Amino acid sequence: MMSISKMASVLTTPRRLVDISAKTPDNYRSMHEQSPSESPVSFARRQAAEWFVRLRADDCAVTERQAFELWLAEDEGNRREYDAVHRLWDELDGLAPSFRTFAPEAATRSRSRLRQAWAAAAVVVLVLGGLLFFLSHEPGVYRTAKGEQQSVQLADGTIIHLNSDTALQVADSVRAVSLRQGEALFEVYSDPARPFHVNTGAGVIRVLGTRFNVRSHAEYVRVAVLEGRVEVESPQGEKRLLSAGHATAWAVGGAFTVPVESFDQRTVLAWREGKMIFDATPFSDVVEEFNRHSTSPLHLGDPALRDITLSGTFRIANREEFPRLLERMLPITARQTDDGAWILREAHRP
Repeated sequence: MMSISKMASVLTTPRRLVDISAKTPDNYRSMHEQSPSESPVSFARRQAAEWFVRLRADDCAVTERQAFELWLAEDEGNRREYDAVHRLWDELDGLAPSFRTFAPEAATRSRSRLRQAWAAAAVVVLVLGGLLFFLSHEPGVYRTAKGEQQSVQLADGTIIHLNSDTALQVADSVRAVSLRQGEALFEVYSDPARPFHVNTGAGVIRVLGTRFNVRSHAEYVRVAVLEGRVEVESPQGEKRLLSAGHATAWAVGGAFTVPVESFDQRTVLAWREGKMIFDATPFSDVVEEFNRHSTSPLHLGDPALRDITLSGTFRIANREEFPRLLERMLPITARQTDDGAWILREAHRP
């Protein structure tokens, strides 16, 4: 059971999920409006907390409950966040009785008391939402969901841009980060006396001040240098020095897999412009890249599709249209399953 002092510390967190100003049923429509600063995960978390409170009000209409069921069915993440709120509420048994007895009483009184009830409900939402963030957030760890990007500025002035589905841990006392998964673009502030280190769990990158991109894959790590110079070290201890315009890669737990080579900067940084760029790219790689950005993944239903290549530029924001676009561009069919995934198969010609 969480203590009152711990709950109070959550209330003071700078990342409040809702405002504690008085709410009424009319302005509860704000739960459906995502603010520009909210990530998709934070938005779903706030909606879950607000729905939880609204459903427990005596004046909650049947149409609202129907709207809730539709919201719940919209996305698997909505149900996951709502279940988390429900579990947390069950543990806050010291707070729950006071709210449950207050809401019915307020429903039979004047409008001013009703507004007080909604103000109290908003505090409950704040506690629930804040606790969810507090319990799920690791200090110094930044995460992005599929389809989300984030930029982080460190205390030394270094800026790190996180791509979709990425996890990054930052050390407080030294210039070092750990890229747990995903992809990030680093703009490292120059400090010759204090080198900057990036640990991928499968190799180390050391720099003084430069700009470079790191992709940490389950099977390999790839580093591309845009400005300055970077020293990379494989898990086997082999080191390479990369200058601007050059890249290399190594296998997780193994040696370098490609020599130092030049790269297409436009393609490497396409994600920073919200794009996916393919140039005669094997279809299996296309599917993998798309799945990094979408909660409705593509699956190859026919092994023969791996031999197909694709070229073109596609906007990540239009990812919901991507499967149908593939049908028009390639000899394939796309069928969506009940869980939202897409099965791609070779089209049968007459």
